[in-house]
Amino acid sequence: MALKKTKIEGISEALNEIASQNMDHAPARRRVRSAFVNVQQQLDHVLFKMAPADIRLEEWYETNSKGQQIFCKSWLPKPGVRIKGGLCFSHGYGDTCTFFFEGIAKHIAAAGYAVYAIDHPGFGLSDGLHGYIPEFDGIVDNVNEQYLKIKGRPEVRGLPHFIFGQSMGGAIALKALLKEPREWDGIVLVAPMCKIAEDMTPPVPLQKVLIFLSNIMPQAKIVPTKDLAELAIREFKKRKMAPYNVISYSDKTRVRTAVELLHATKYIESQVEKVASPMLILHGAADKVTDPRVSQYLYDKSSSSDKTLKLYEGGYHCILEGEPDDRILTVLSDIISWLDSRSPERNPLDLNNLPEDSCRDGKQVLEGGYRKKKSGSKDGKEDCGKVYECRFCSLKFCKSQALGGHMNRHRQERETETLNRARQLVFNNDNLIPPHHLSCQTIPHGGYHQSTNIGDPTLSYRPPPPSLYPTTRLFSGNSTTNSLLPPPPSQPPYMYASPPRMVSFSSHHQYPSQTNDYYLGHVLSGSSTHSTSTTMNNFMGSSALASDHGSNNNNNNNYTCIGAPIGHGLGLGNNGSGSTGKHQHLDRFQDGF
Repeated sequence: MALKKTKIEGISEALNEIASQNMDHAPARRRVRSAFVNVQQQLDHVLFKMAPADIRLEEWYETNSKGQQIFCKSWLPKPGVRIKGGLCFSHGYGDTCTFFFEGIAKHIAAAGYAVYAIDHPGFGLSDGLHGYIPEFDGIVDNVNEQYLKIKGRPEVRGLPHFIFGQSMGGAIALKALLKEPREWDGIVLVAPMCKIAEDMTPPVPLQKVLIFLSNIMPQAKIVPTKDLAELAIREFKKRKMAPYNVISYSDKTRVRTAVELLHATKYIESQVEKVASPMLILHGAADKVTDPRVSQYLYDKSSSSDKTLKLYEGGYHCILEGEPDDRILTVLSDIISWLDSRSPERNPLDLNNLPEDSCRDGKQVLEGGYRKKKSGSKDGKEDCGKVYECRFCSLKFCKSQALGGHMNRHRQERETETLNRARQLVFNNDNLIPPHHLSCQTIPHGGYHQSTNIGDPTLSYRPPPPSLYPTTRLFSGNSTTNSLLPPPPSQPPYMYASPPRMVSFSSHHQYPSQTNDYYLGHVLSGSSTHSTSTTMNNFMGSSALASDHGSNNNNNNNYTCIGAPIGHGLGLGNNGSGSTGKHQHLDRFQDGF
């Protein structure tokens, strides 16, 4: 027999009537959720009222291998924020992915992560009898099945993928990891149900009765349970908000569900040594639902070489939903910091942290003081009366140092993006590469192509084989983008070494290709002992050769010259002061190619 639902305070009679209907099946739960979406988002909870804006949301249903419609949701960073990795959530027994987790997901997404969540079969908006777990492995397999599809989405393909489990979802995440260890780059566990607390565990004789009854009446709601909200949520004000999660399962536990949970925890307890992935475990030290000592056991016994355990003094089961605001923000910050340290976009040089009492780069959201306790204080921790907001992504921080480190990552991402755009602007041109071979390798004295005598003033010219000048395109783009390139500024006369005599070429030789009235090529030195002066306008080249002006040595002056304009500045005669004939500037330019 179902428990009579408590009337929800602060809402209309009509909404209470909707919330009191039977929700054993998914269609009813979906109707109720639709009626409560706006009401939930208006709750006075830090996860809702301080949720970052501009997060991209998507909801959809996937059909699993058993033909069930599974509810899926994603939270992506706002446009322009680079995604660092994917975080896949597994919710707990008395929870869904569409209530408190909405705020949790938005905070993590604002830090640069694609967050995904599903409702397990029989929970939330997914198909299945409400609160019924016929087989724990069925839920685990569904998690791996759905997230395997999600990891193939273009926004997270090739990025790190982490699995995130809370309470019963922690047990599901651990078992999913044990089944497919290579599919995950790490695991985040919040109050994981590796073992049910003794106060919540049925006595051994009752366990035997339950196992017997699970084969006769598996769906029966007969297992008594305590008020989870009172045990799990520390602050009374936040505890009053728990009933607003109207589609969560809050009735007596079904017989087969209780048996499957007991078996799952025993199995995980026996397999913890096989957990080898990077792991973050967060647990309230005063948790009365799942035993924090088992989290310590998991930390001690797992074979992972990269593992972190944080126990929060006085914390209850719901450390992300039911604690004081500063504690909730601290836990969120701990998760994001751990993910950042294992993501490829991490900036290891966060040297510009803000001072303790500064909010220079952030916006003060709440009024109040921000100070450190005196050294004689009980715990030496900080009192946090201010919340600092990132001006890039609106993520909230309790500490100015955390905000400073976070914003440094934004700055580095923007600098990288600016550089990439600059490179794209310069090189996004169809015609920038002529059919010549440009290279940065060391060039021997006397010329680049020894086999063709190009650049050697002492030998007659021998035409190069076609294979020396590959036509492979090195840059992509459209020729219409040429107009984006501004004309280079006028430059002073440019000096470089020149061969002692001009080299004549056969009339059949092909001159360098023209690009927007510019030539591209590699200018090479010969065995010259003197230099000549040449004015080059509109060029890009190596300024290091200016030091060779007037020198009488045999240094190899090899450099790339891009942009010598056609018909300007390269007309040299025998005395270096004028033109000797038609296309003389072209002959001189060929001398260096």
